[in-house]
Amino acid sequence: MWTSTGRRAGASSFPSPPPESYPEPHDASFGSRRKPVRVQRRKPAFRDARGVITDILDGVRVDCVSLLSTKKGAVRGNHYHKKTTQYLYVLEGRFRAFEQRRGGPVEQRVLKAGDLWITPPRLRHAILALEDGTFVACARGPRAGKDYENDTYRLAVSLVARRG
Repeated sequence: MWTSTGRRAGASSFPSPPPESYPEPHDASFGSRRKPVRVQRRKPAFRDARGVITDILDGVRVDCVSLLSTKKGAVRGNHYHKKTTQYLYVLEGRFRAFEQRRGGPVEQRVLKAGDLWITPPRLRHAILALEDGTFVACARGPRAGKDYENDTYRLAVSLVARRG
């Protein structure tokens, strides 16, 4: 039986997965002074005459799934979350992703269709659209509807402006 909140009656609330359970990134050379940007190139899990199945997330509980279209030159983010982990999957277009651990350097990389970018809690992050594009953002934590800004902490200086 499901409740009005979309949760199964009697189901427990699971905590976010610990950082060590995040998938390994495909670009281990990025960010040599710290753990690399968490990006995966998602590959098809199954292919036949009908088409392809690509698993975007596997074994990850999410509270919100959003579809975002973004115009070339637009910046999204420039914030961090204390409780929320976000998973951004690029459907089309190219984006420059920026992230910064508190007190560390701003790291960046280009995301393209098929890339999954993972931003854990407290990671400062922003994204710049290099062309018109679309991505799916999945979140584990308060992020949807009336909770959209409850766990969002805006940065005084844009990560995009800090790039070198």
